[in-house]
Amino acid sequence: MRICHVIESGATGALEMALLAAETQSARGHRVLIAYSKRPGAPADLGARAGEGVALKHLRMRPLALFAPAWCVRLARLLARWQPDVLHLHCSLAGFLGRLVAGRRFRGRVLYSPHCIALMHLDRPAPERAAIRAMERLAQAVRPALYLACAGPELEVVAREVGAPVRLLENAIGDAPAARFRGAVRPRASPVVTCARIAPLKDPETFARVCRTVRASRPDIEFEWIGDGDRRARRNLERSGVRVTGWLPRDAALARVARAGAYLSTSLWEGMPVSVLEAMALGVPVVCRRAEWSEAIVRDGETGRLFDDAGTAAEALTADPAWRRAAAEAALAAARERFSQARFAAGLEAACRDERAAGLPPG
Repeated sequence: MRICHVIESGATGALEMALLAAETQSARGHRVLIAYSKRPGAPADLGARAGEGVALKHLRMRPLALFAPAWCVRLARLLARWQPDVLHLHCSLAGFLGRLVAGRRFRGRVLYSPHCIALMHLDRPAPERAAIRAMERLAQAVRPALYLACAGPELEVVAREVGAPVRLLENAIGDAPAARFRGAVRPRASPVVTCARIAPLKDPETFARVCRTVRASRPDIEFEWIGDGDRRARRNLERSGVRVTGWLPRDAALARVARAGAYLSTSLWEGMPVSVLEAMALGVPVVCRRAEWSEAIVRDGETGRLFDDAGTAAEALTADPAWRRAAAEAALAAARERFSQARFAAGLEAACRDERAAGLPPG
């Protein structure tokens, strides 16, 4: 098959999943193209990361007011020239505009991976959520797509709010990065880390509060945020004692996570965060905010800990080291089985082939 991935979020976990999808499809003999848009934090070595046999095409999208119209024109030309059998759209903006561009005249099939659909962002006011719902339904009416939900909660939201066909394809981690860094020697004072964009949905304020709570009694435990983003939130993290590294090359970031004493995620909402899955695959104990997304990944007390406030997070991070070792081993076993590259590749291949076999939509 000829498969074209389109992603506007050229950084973070969504890009990692698009790259993993392209890698597994190219290995199966498909011709694969990734059309992407650069954003802060995008890897400088994207060409090498994409792997042999995967073509890349940069379609600039941001700032939206300047480049979105040109992006749509360039995407339409790309589809006309390349004529993919499967168009796989990633993230909400590319999912919306991509379906409008493809329209009914596109002769291939369309898959859409929202990677935490915007309707899951619970901080959005009701009118904004209504507008997002209407946009999803409009795009689906213009060009129907099969939604690929990265986690059970996202599947439920799509089915309930959009009413579109949806299939569960949980996120995964690639075999090579996990194997390369697993078993790293941890220093005596291993830091507590997170790896993410500094943004409201990641709740950096709670991360800073946990840091202050822990270090009040255990000043030997350091906290590190791998990533960058909102300047005011970054200053608050640093004032609270958190070391902010800024964006790092992927291998450098994974190496830091592999040496961590624990991985702390304070996210308010997520689809299925790749960074948490990577920490589990690296044998690092995870401590996550109790929410729908974390309950879909972590078995509390077995493969990690879920916390309700800064105090319970601090308790988990200073718990008996023997428990943390046991949780890390259980998480590693779960990651190898449930979040494996082989499972993801087989599920994605089945979705592509089933859609192609289903034929063109009416009209």
